[in-house]
Amino acid sequence: MDIIKSYLETLEGKVDSEKINEIKSYLSTLSNDEVLQYIEETKHAETYNSNYIKSQKELEKEWRASSKTTSYNSILVNITNATRETFTLTDSSWDIDETSPDERIIPPASYGFFLLRSEPPKRTSNANSQFRSSEVKHSFTYRSGEYAFEFSTLLKLHIPYDPFSFSVKYAPTRQHTIRSIGSKKLICLTDLERQQSEAPYNYAININIRN
Repeated sequence: MDIIKSYLETLEGKVDSEKINEIKSYLSTLSNDEVLQYIEETKHAETYNSNYIKSQKELEKEWRASSKTTSYNSILVNITNATRETFTLTDSSWDIDETSPDERIIPPASYGFFLLRSEPPKRTSNANSQFRSSEVKHSFTYRSGEYAFEFSTLLKLHIPYDPFSFSVKYAPTRQHTIRSIGSKKLICLTDLERQQSEAPYNYAININIRN
């Protein structure tokens, strides 16, 4: 098949000859449509993997920069889109108009990245009353046709129990949830990639979307 030959030529110099022969043998058992589907899926996976690596480098760069500032809390959110859908930011706890059009869109096999800033959480109760903390809250929704997902995160302080401590120490409590809310189900995964135990309690979250 000319399709197979053309595709295999694109692999030369990227993979060894033994692997190319394995792929050639496998593709020769498929129909033209199946070969085209295989090539499309392979290219999609390659593009996604490349963009995933880029997103992690960007996350690390922004984390180092945000860690130098102590006047406000920074929450870094990185969303990697492993689907063939284009997702658009449709709802958020902040003014969407403050987000650039490019930042509202996550193309297929790509990623979206943004930084949310707020005042750090602090104690709001006095020393003679039950402990209360201010809260940092953010939420947003992305949609693409019948697919959609909703994410929310919350940060507040608590006083960890320490019978041997003679001073009050605060520690952050972080909560985040993500769920598929469209008529078609998505696989939504989150990972707390970075976090600070001291003020301003910055943290970074990776979100991965699949179907």
